[in-house]
Amino acid sequence: MQALTSSTFWDSWWPGKIALSELKADDFQYGRNGFFLRLMRRKLGSLDGIQVVELGGACSLVLLALAKWHGAKVTAIDYSPEGLDLTKRLFQANRCPVELIEADFLNWRPAGKYDVVTHYGVLEHFTDPAPLVRISADLLSPGGKLFLSMPNMRALGACFWRKWSPELWSKHIYHSDLAIRKACSEAGLRVRDTFHFGKPMVQQCPWERGGRLQSVVTFGQRVADQTGELPILDRGMGWISAHRGFLISQAAE
Repeated sequence: MQALTSSTFWDSWWPGKIALSELKADDFQYGRNGFFLRLMRRKLGSLDGIQVVELGGACSLVLLALAKWHGAKVTAIDYSPEGLDLTKRLFQANRCPVELIEADFLNWRPAGKYDVVTHYGVLEHFTDPAPLVRISADLLSPGGKLFLSMPNMRALGACFWRKWSPELWSKHIYHSDLAIRKACSEAGLRVRDTFHFGKPMVQQCPWERGGRLQSVVTFGQRVADQTGELPILDRGMGWISAHRGFLISQAAE
Protein backbone atom coordinates (compact mmCIF):
# COMPACT_ATOMS: atom_id res chain seq x y z
CA MET A 1 0.00 0.00 0.00
CA GLN A 2 1.38 3.39 -1.01
CA ALA A 3 0.60 6.56 0.93
CA LEU A 4 0.29 9.69 -1.22
CA THR A 5 1.06 12.11 1.63
CA SER A 6 3.57 12.34 4.49
CA SER A 7 3.91 13.89 7.95
CA THR A 8 5.91 16.70 6.35
CA PHE A 9 3.02 17.44 3.98
CA TRP A 10 0.55 17.68 6.87
CA ASP A 11 2.93 19.72 9.05
CA SER A 12 2.90 22.35 6.31
CA TRP A 13 -0.83 21.97 5.62
CA TRP A 14 -2.35 22.58 9.07
CA PRO A 15 -1.05 26.02 10.14
CA GLY A 16 -3.73 28.61 9.44
CA LYS A 17 -6.34 26.01 8.43
CA ILE A 18 -8.22 25.96 11.75
CA ALA A 19 -9.26 28.62 14.27
CA LEU A 20 -8.06 27.84 17.80
CA SER A 21 -11.23 29.23 19.37
CA GLU A 22 -14.27 28.06 21.26
CA LEU A 23 -16.72 25.91 19.32
CA LYS A 24 -20.16 27.50 19.60
CA ALA A 25 -23.30 25.51 20.37
CA ASP A 26 -25.08 26.99 17.36
CA ASP A 27 -22.30 26.21 14.85
CA PHE A 28 -24.17 24.88 11.80
CA GLN A 29 -21.67 22.07 11.20
CA TYR A 30 -20.21 21.01 14.56
CA GLY A 31 -22.56 22.65 17.06
CA ARG A 32 -24.76 20.80 19.53
CA ASN A 33 -27.33 20.18 16.78
CA GLY A 34 -25.09 20.85 13.78
CA PHE A 35 -25.51 18.70 10.73
CA PHE A 36 -22.52 16.47 11.47
CA LEU A 37 -23.77 15.37 14.88
CA ARG A 38 -27.30 14.98 13.50
CA LEU A 39 -25.84 12.65 10.89
CA MET A 40 -23.82 10.67 13.44
CA ARG A 41 -26.77 10.31 15.83
CA ARG A 42 -28.98 9.06 13.02
CA LYS A 43 -26.39 6.49 11.89
CA LEU A 44 -24.89 5.45 15.25
CA GLY A 45 -27.57 6.10 17.86
CA SER A 46 -26.60 7.58 21.22
CA LEU A 47 -23.17 9.23 21.28
CA ASP A 48 -23.14 9.96 25.02
CA GLY A 49 -19.96 8.81 26.74
CA ILE A 50 -18.75 6.61 23.88
CA GLN A 51 -15.09 5.79 23.33
CA VAL A 52 -13.96 7.14 19.95
CA VAL A 53 -10.64 7.04 18.12
CA GLU A 54 -9.98 9.05 14.96
CA LEU A 55 -7.18 7.90 12.67
CA GLY A 56 -5.53 10.94 11.15
CA GLY A 57 -7.29 12.93 13.87
CA ALA A 58 -5.19 16.10 13.97
CA CYS A 59 -7.28 19.29 14.29
CA SER A 60 -10.48 17.24 14.40
CA LEU A 61 -13.59 19.32 15.01
CA VAL A 62 -15.58 16.09 14.92
CA LEU A 63 -13.76 14.77 18.00
CA LEU A 64 -14.14 18.14 19.68
CA ALA A 65 -17.89 18.18 19.02
CA LEU A 66 -18.26 14.63 20.38
CA ALA A 67 -16.29 15.49 23.52
CA LYS A 68 -17.97 18.85 24.10
CA TRP A 69 -21.60 18.03 23.39
CA HIS A 70 -21.75 14.31 24.24
CA GLY A 71 -19.02 13.75 26.82
CA ALA A 72 -17.33 11.21 24.56
CA LYS A 73 -13.88 9.90 25.50
CA VAL A 74 -11.88 10.82 22.42
CA THR A 75 -8.47 9.82 21.07
CA ALA A 76 -6.69 11.41 18.10
CA ILE A 77 -3.80 9.57 16.49
CA ASP A 78 -1.71 11.34 13.88
CA TYR A 79 1.90 11.47 12.72
CA SER A 80 1.96 15.26 12.26
CA PRO A 81 3.56 16.94 15.30
CA GLU A 82 2.32 20.33 14.12
CA GLY A 83 -1.21 18.98 13.71
CA LEU A 84 -1.25 17.42 17.17
CA ASP A 85 0.08 20.59 18.78
CA LEU A 86 -2.76 22.55 17.18
CA THR A 87 -5.21 19.87 18.35
CA LYS A 88 -3.98 20.21 21.93
CA ARG A 89 -4.45 23.98 21.81
CA LEU A 90 -7.88 23.66 20.21
CA PHE A 91 -9.13 21.33 22.95
CA GLN A 92 -7.61 23.54 25.65
CA ALA A 93 -9.49 26.53 24.21
CA ASN A 94 -12.69 24.51 24.62
CA ARG A 95 -11.78 23.06 28.03
CA CYS A 96 -12.23 19.49 26.77
CA PRO A 97 -9.99 16.47 27.40
CA VAL A 98 -8.44 14.54 24.53
CA GLU A 99 -5.87 11.76 24.28
CA LEU A 100 -3.23 12.63 21.69
CA ILE A 101 -0.98 9.95 20.20
CA GLU A 102 1.82 10.82 17.81
CA ALA A 103 2.27 7.72 15.69
CA ASP A 104 1.77 6.27 12.25
CA PHE A 105 -1.55 4.49 12.69
CA LEU A 106 -0.47 1.85 10.16
CA ASN A 107 2.04 0.60 12.75
CA TRP A 108 0.20 1.52 15.96
CA ARG A 109 -0.91 -1.17 18.39
CA PRO A 110 -3.32 0.21 21.02
CA ALA A 111 -3.96 -1.27 24.43
CA GLY A 112 -7.75 -1.21 24.14
CA LYS A 113 -10.73 -1.21 21.78
CA TYR A 114 -13.21 1.49 20.82
CA ASP A 115 -16.96 1.83 20.41
CA VAL A 116 -16.49 3.95 17.30
CA VAL A 117 -13.52 4.13 14.94
CA THR A 118 -13.55 7.12 12.59
CA HIS A 119 -11.49 8.71 9.86
CA TYR A 120 -12.43 11.53 7.52
CA GLY A 121 -10.54 12.37 4.36
CA VAL A 122 -7.87 9.72 5.02
CA LEU A 123 -8.64 6.58 3.02
CA GLU A 124 -8.40 8.37 -0.33
CA HIS A 125 -4.71 9.14 0.35
CA PHE A 126 -3.84 5.43 0.04
CA THR A 127 -3.62 3.46 -3.17
CA ASP A 128 -5.17 0.39 -1.53
CA PRO A 129 -7.99 0.77 1.03
CA ALA A 130 -7.65 -2.74 2.47
CA PRO A 131 -4.81 -2.24 5.04
CA LEU A 132 -6.47 0.79 6.68
CA VAL A 133 -9.82 -1.03 6.77
CA ARG A 134 -8.14 -4.01 8.48
CA ILE A 135 -6.56 -1.72 11.07
CA SER A 136 -9.93 -0.09 11.69
CA ALA A 137 -11.52 -3.52 12.17
CA ASP A 138 -8.89 -4.49 14.74
CA LEU A 139 -9.70 -1.40 16.81
CA LEU A 140 -13.42 -2.11 17.18
CA SER A 141 -14.86 -3.41 20.42
CA PRO A 142 -17.66 -6.03 20.11
CA GLY A 143 -20.64 -4.30 18.54
CA GLY A 144 -18.50 -1.30 17.58
CA LYS A 145 -18.94 0.72 14.40
CA LEU A 146 -16.60 2.18 11.78
CA PHE A 147 -17.77 5.58 10.53
CA LEU A 148 -15.71 7.10 7.73
CA SER A 149 -15.95 9.62 4.93
CA MET A 150 -14.00 10.82 1.92
CA PRO A 151 -14.31 13.80 -0.42
CA ASN A 152 -16.98 13.20 -3.05
CA MET A 153 -14.64 12.99 -6.03
CA ARG A 154 -17.57 12.22 -8.35
CA ALA A 155 -19.47 15.42 -7.53
CA LEU A 156 -19.91 17.84 -10.42
CA GLY A 157 -17.69 20.42 -8.73
CA ALA A 158 -14.79 17.96 -8.55
CA CYS A 159 -14.02 18.75 -12.19
CA PHE A 160 -12.76 22.19 -11.09
CA TRP A 161 -10.58 20.61 -8.41
CA ARG A 162 -9.06 18.15 -10.91
CA LYS A 163 -8.41 20.87 -13.51
CA TRP A 164 -7.20 23.77 -11.36
CA SER A 165 -5.50 22.03 -8.42
CA PRO A 166 -3.90 19.03 -10.13
CA GLU A 167 -1.13 18.56 -7.57
CA LEU A 168 -3.58 18.24 -4.67
CA TRP A 169 -5.89 16.13 -6.82
CA SER A 170 -3.01 13.72 -7.48
CA LYS A 171 -2.76 13.00 -3.74
CA HIS A 172 -6.30 11.56 -3.76
CA ILE A 173 -7.67 8.31 -5.17
CA TYR A 174 -11.32 7.53 -5.77
CA HIS A 175 -12.20 4.19 -4.16
CA SER A 176 -15.48 2.84 -5.49
CA ASP A 177 -18.24 1.50 -3.26
CA LEU A 178 -17.40 -1.95 -4.59
CA ALA A 179 -13.73 -1.57 -3.55
CA ILE A 180 -14.75 -0.47 -0.05
CA ARG A 181 -17.20 -3.34 0.31
CA LYS A 182 -14.55 -5.84 -0.83
CA ALA A 183 -11.97 -4.47 1.64
CA CYS A 184 -14.54 -4.63 4.44
CA SER A 185 -15.55 -8.20 3.60
CA GLU A 186 -11.92 -9.30 3.68
CA ALA A 187 -11.51 -7.66 7.11
CA GLY A 188 -14.60 -9.32 8.61
CA LEU A 189 -16.72 -6.20 8.29
CA ARG A 190 -19.97 -5.34 6.52
CA VAL A 191 -21.02 -2.03 4.95
CA ARG A 192 -24.39 -1.20 6.47
CA ASP A 193 -24.99 2.12 4.75
CA THR A 194 -23.50 4.49 2.18
CA PHE A 195 -24.48 8.14 2.06
CA HIS A 196 -23.55 11.69 1.06
CA PHE A 197 -23.60 14.83 3.15
CA GLY A 198 -22.33 18.38 3.50
CA LYS A 199 -22.46 21.61 1.54
CA PRO A 200 -22.41 21.59 -2.26
CA MET A 201 -18.91 21.03 -3.64
CA VAL A 202 -17.88 23.93 -5.85
CA GLN A 203 -14.32 24.68 -4.71
CA GLN A 204 -12.87 21.85 -2.65
CA CYS A 205 -9.39 23.33 -2.01
CA PRO A 206 -7.20 26.37 -2.81
CA TRP A 207 -6.58 26.81 -6.53
CA GLU A 208 -3.09 26.11 -7.84
CA ARG A 209 -3.94 27.82 -11.14
CA GLY A 210 -5.49 31.27 -10.77
CA GLY A 211 -7.52 33.37 -13.17
CA ARG A 212 -10.79 35.17 -13.75
CA LEU A 213 -12.83 31.99 -14.18
CA GLN A 214 -11.36 30.53 -10.99
CA SER A 215 -12.44 33.71 -9.16
CA VAL A 216 -15.99 33.21 -10.43
CA VAL A 217 -16.05 29.62 -9.16
CA THR A 218 -14.65 30.73 -5.79
CA PHE A 219 -17.53 33.21 -5.56
CA GLY A 220 -19.86 30.31 -6.35
CA GLN A 221 -18.51 28.42 -3.34
CA ARG A 222 -19.18 31.44 -1.14
CA VAL A 223 -22.75 31.41 -2.36
CA ALA A 224 -22.98 27.67 -1.71
CA ASP A 225 -21.63 28.27 1.79
CA GLN A 226 -24.75 30.27 2.54
CA THR A 227 -26.68 26.98 2.51
CA GLY A 228 -25.01 26.22 5.84
CA GLU A 229 -28.17 26.78 7.85
CA LEU A 230 -30.30 24.43 5.76
CA PRO A 231 -31.50 21.37 7.71
CA ILE A 232 -30.79 19.00 4.79
CA LEU A 233 -26.99 18.96 4.82
CA ASP A 234 -26.97 15.66 6.72
CA ARG A 235 -29.04 14.12 3.90
CA GLY A 236 -26.93 14.85 0.85
CA MET A 237 -27.02 14.20 -2.88
CA GLY A 238 -24.41 12.17 -4.74
CA TRP A 239 -23.93 14.61 -7.61
CA ILE A 240 -23.45 17.74 -5.49
CA SER A 241 -22.56 17.03 -1.83
CA ALA A 242 -18.95 17.54 -0.74
CA HIS A 243 -18.60 14.21 1.13
CA ARG A 244 -19.47 10.53 0.78
CA GLY A 245 -19.63 8.35 3.86
CA PHE A 246 -19.87 4.74 5.02
CA LEU A 247 -21.33 3.13 8.14
CA ILE A 248 -19.64 -0.22 8.74
CA SER A 249 -20.12 -2.93 11.37
CA GLN A 250 -18.60 -6.27 12.20
CA ALA A 251 -19.92 -8.89 9.78
CA ALA A 252 -21.31 -11.12 12.53
CA GLU A 253 -23.49 -8.34 13.93
